[in-house]
Amino acid sequence: MKSSFPRQLSISAAVLVLSLIPLLYAGVADDKNTETFTDIYGISDKAADFTIYSTIEKMDLYSPEDFIRTVVVSDLHDIGYVLYDDDIFRDQIISYYAAVSGSYEIAEAVLRNAHKNDISFGLAFSLMWAESSFNPDAYNRNVVSIDRGLFQLNSESFPQLSRDDFYDIETNVSNGLAYLRYCLDLGENEIVALAIYNAGHGRVSGRGAPLMTLEYISKILEYKSELERDFERYISQNGKIRADKKSGKNLIPVVDTRKTLK
Repeated sequence: MKSSFPRQLSISAAVLVLSLIPLLYAGVADDKNTETFTDIYGISDKAADFTIYSTIEKMDLYSPEDFIRTVVVSDLHDIGYVLYDDDIFRDQIISYYAAVSGSYEIAEAVLRNAHKNDISFGLAFSLMWAESSFNPDAYNRNVVSIDRGLFQLNSESFPQLSRDDFYDIETNVSNGLAYLRYCLDLGENEIVALAIYNAGHGRVSGRGAPLMTLEYISKILEYKSELERDFERYISQNGKIRADKKSGKNLIPVVDTRKTLK
């Protein structure tokens, strides 16, 4: 059944959308590589303006279901990271990663701490998968130290943690992702950051990453790509997100006018 928006709401929405139009182009004038509305959607700016105006004019005739939610997707983050602040999608995001990791508690802790540390969800879960296969009791004895828990925190690197701390999900995740954030800041990209996380900064900066570390990085990044593609399909089906990332550039949020009134 079609719902009718109050006229005042339509006018307010129109003012809001029109006020946002300049922002769609703000900051792109100096970037020759940024795609315009025309580049992405194949229509002229004039036609785009007409589309926006005509859609607003008919807004009181549309139901909320007729609008496809679109998001601005950063090159640095996956879609889940962008949507996490939205209450509508947060539960779906947690449910997806709970299925991936086999635990709601693990998924919630990782998502919250990854978001807090400005880390891609895909990267956080891929690293955890490579380190422990999502097993909070994972254990690996080295020559002089022990790696424990979801992010395989090393006893030498985290001397302040007790044995129980290493196996506590929240403690392990918060320390593991805080350390990954440190590695990202130090390495300035995911590849170097993962090398530092695995082999240590001294070894990577001194002699370069060993072959085992390079294979480790490749495995994580391949899993990350698969995970993010699968998540995009999942959230598109459940949340009506259309996110065309073919260019790797940001998307412009627009109303889907292919919907027709019945």
